[in-house]
Amino acid sequence: MAVAASITAPLTESIHYFRHLSPEKQAASGLLAAASLPLLYHIFALIRQDYRGWMALGPGGLPYNVRGWLINSALRPLGRETKGTDCYDREKLRSMGGDVGNKGWLGDLPVRTGSRPYIGPWMAPHRQMDQLASPELNKALRLRFDDIISKNRNIITTKLSVIERQGEAIFIADDIPSPHAIAAGVRREITHIHERNDFSLHCTLSPEDAKLVVLNGWGERHPLAGSILFSTCYTMIYAPRNEEELDVVCRIVCASIAFMTGGKDVNF
Repeated sequence: MAVAASITAPLTESIHYFRHLSPEKQAASGLLAAASLPLLYHIFALIRQDYRGWMALGPGGLPYNVRGWLINSALRPLGRETKGTDCYDREKLRSMGGDVGNKGWLGDLPVRTGSRPYIGPWMAPHRQMDQLASPELNKALRLRFDDIISKNRNIITTKLSVIERQGEAIFIADDIPSPHAIAAGVRREITHIHERNDFSLHCTLSPEDAKLVVLNGWGERHPLAGSILFSTCYTMIYAPRNEEELDVVCRIVCASIAFMTGGKDVNF
């Protein structure tokens, strides 16, 4: 009864208020309400479209339901630009990389041809929406990823992603201490593939390599990178479109492993 009263009381008060308005004001209020209906319908349509688009991405990071979508929506005002590179030159960021904070492993990285893919507007999951590869190339990426893992078991391990909360991710090996604050900030997770949909990746790179990856068009920062949630170096790597790009993406993965393990040698 108390719940019902709390719902009906405001409506009853509104009806009482409306009845005591003059006929002129009642007419004006009615016209205003009628004029607002198309706008309200348009807003509702946009909300429904955004929710359906977010659900179409599949699970990733947030609860896969209305609650997750609401959390994503609440995070949107925190989103930042994703392709500028001045942030990587800040001394504070480089110092967070410890002994390898000024080091890079991708000095001869080529420039990616063509335009960048369109990235969905959502904070999580953070996904690539076009320029997607064939199933055969996606399978080849997974095989190369597994090959890198098998060749570097002395410095890395695999676990459920703590960032995506699903799927396998590469982590620093348990017997290697976190070499710097950036590694500790992402809970030692190095990289993961988004295998349920676009086959893009997320990697945490050194500031120098992250800058080069963004400049040469191979990826961009997560929109929440640089916030309390993610390091500035947390980077989306676009899905490879051909065998040549597959080689480059695997080089980027190895550079991420090298940085996150404190400069350990990586077998490629």
